[in-house]
Amino acid sequence: MNRDGWVLPDPRMALDDSPEAAPSRAMLQAAYRLEFERTGVEAWLAEDVAMIEAELVSQGRRLRAV
Repeated sequence: MNRDGWVLPDPRMALDDSPEAAPSRAMLQAAYRLEFERTGVEAWLAEDVAMIEAELVSQGRRLRAV
């Protein structure tokens, strides 16, 4: 559930790979994109990463990209 009370499906759930399910997959991906853009989820995740990175730098460590 997001902070606005929307219950979204778990993105880790396996999606049906059949050609018939392609429209559903596209619609689900579009719904996630719209929700992330609307709520600014990506922005505050980036803020969290920046804060963690700053803490690591202050300890003389680095965040390694994988």
